[in-house]
Amino acid sequence: MKLEDKIEILKALGVDASKTEIVFEKNVEYEIGNVESGGIAVQNVYNYATEPAAQQPAAQLPSAQQTAAQLPSAQPSAPRKRRSTPLKPRVVDEVFTYRFLNHEGGYTRLVQLYKALLRAGWIHQDTKPDDFNAIFEGEANPVKVKWTAPQANLYYLVKTLEEKLLISLPQGSSIWVVTGSHFLDSDSRQFGSWNKQKTPKKAKAAIDRMVNLLDPTKDEKRNS
Repeated sequence: MKLEDKIEILKALGVDASKTEIVFEKNVEYEIGNVESGGIAVQNVYNYATEPAAQQPAAQLPSAQQTAAQLPSAQPSAPRKRRSTPLKPRVVDEVFTYRFLNHEGGYTRLVQLYKALLRAGWIHQDTKPDDFNAIFEGEANPVKVKWTAPQANLYYLVKTLEEKLLISLPQGSSIWVVTGSHFLDSDSRQFGSWNKQKTPKKAKAAIDRMVNLLDPTKDEKRNS
């Protein structure tokens, strides 16, 4: 088929030949496709200077993958720190053993210490002497005594009694675990760290006198 014949066919189809490009390759598919089986393909040729904007091909938009790639990557959030739950103080039934408990006047000395602490207001006024003494009689029990004075006073009292060998502990026991198990604060709660306690300067002399109440060697000095 001649070129002139092909142009006539295009005109018959209503195609403006001045704005078309005639392709002679056979069986080649374009955007519009073959006009006839003879291999004439028509492809619109746009003049971007004269064609209306509505007829011009739309600009290629970036794909979703490209858009996502251009976005800054999210920084991984820092892991949350777990709040550490403070450990509850250990509680045991083990008690102290007063060294001279079975000696003559041993029980009386414990009662004297109890009365001295009660007069000073360092133990609760409802404390029974039997409950107080039970902490120093060597037989395990869950008895509790409310200590109303500063913790440092109790710390120095027990520390001095142990250093002077007036009280002893069951083998493998901790002096402060035993103390904290049987002496509670004024709110009936267990005391905090014993390692932070220091000798109370104002109460030291009074505590030393209380310690001497359990020392039989001091009896002669008190009686003289």
